[in-house]
Amino acid sequence: MKKRTIACMLSAVALSAACLVGMAGCGGAKQVAATVDGTEIAEETITNDIQNMRMGNGLDAEEDWKEYLTQNGYTVKSLREDVIDSYVKKELIKKAAEKNEITVEDSEVQAAVDQMKANYDDDAKWQEALKSVKMTEEQYKDNIKASMLQKALMEKVVEPEDPSEDDVLMYAQLYSAYSWNGAKKSSHILVKDEETAKQVLKEINDGTISFKKAAKKYSEDTGSAADGGNVGWDCLNSFVSEYTDALSKLKKGQISEPVKSQFGYHIIKCTDVYNAPENIKKTSQVPSEMVDYLKSQISEYNTESKFDEWLEEFKKECNVVVNDMPEGLPYYVDLGSSSSSSADEDADDAAAAGDGETGADEDAADDSKEESK
Repeated sequence: MKKRTIACMLSAVALSAACLVGMAGCGGAKQVAATVDGTEIAEETITNDIQNMRMGNGLDAEEDWKEYLTQNGYTVKSLREDVIDSYVKKELIKKAAEKNEITVEDSEVQAAVDQMKANYDDDAKWQEALKSVKMTEEQYKDNIKASMLQKALMEKVVEPEDPSEDDVLMYAQLYSAYSWNGAKKSSHILVKDEETAKQVLKEINDGTISFKKAAKKYSEDTGSAADGGNVGWDCLNSFVSEYTDALSKLKKGQISEPVKSQFGYHIIKCTDVYNAPENIKKTSQVPSEMVDYLKSQISEYNTESKFDEWLEEFKKECNVVVNDMPEGLPYYVDLGSSSSSSADEDADDAAAAGDGETGADEDAADDSKEESK
């Protein structure tokens, strides 16, 4: 199995998750990229995925496409294989879910879709968002259903386990050194207009009301208002740029002037700053929210790894056939022998050949010893 960089794996996941396209055949004989127990995965589907990702990233020029493939350690063949693998995995999950009597109700899928649609002002903007990733609402629903099936199947076949203290400590040391040092925790009060924001800020500064009570009383962000406006650490959350810029200028305990964003006016209070110790010897030296985040991430990674292993075993029960790459694909480019990805493949082949030659030499040496006895 060829080694893949983290960047390559993330790239493959992104293009397979964001660009799912229906499996409609074209005129004439339909080319089949792969089959899973007879279920066909059309070559056109794979091509559409890759072309959508390519054009969506402005890589229509051949030289730009070559550079992308080379920098991410891909050949055209290995990229196609990665996309096919994502579809094969999807079909395997469907079959495994059916075997384990796991179903997802349409109402559950629709509820998830409605929750996502609620982030957009109206249906037109929702449709525009779908169009930007070349996806219909039905295809989005199919994506959601596949994710729900995988989650339910994973919960049934994989026994979760808590990450070890050593693993959590190792990642706490790593993140603290490179990402979390100087992180800021904050609370905010969100109101619709500047006049209200100024009035609320005056009440806080005059000592008429505490920041926490003001958040509960005035904030339009009802989720954080219940917790006194707390929105957590900036290193664990994503905020709009206006919020991030204002928070970066605050010291612990300081409160900002009203900050305008697309959501309204924020009054921001920096409630804590994480100055990472030079030597972290125990997780208690790291804010509990960061430790909880690491535990969740490690546990999720371990569970997914175990599930992938389980799915590989299940795959052996299925008849999976991946067909050779046909000629004339629109995304094909000749990377040439100078490309890093081709060089990597040549190195792998050479290493494999070298192992074989070494083994042959050892056999010959053994035969020579036997003859000299």
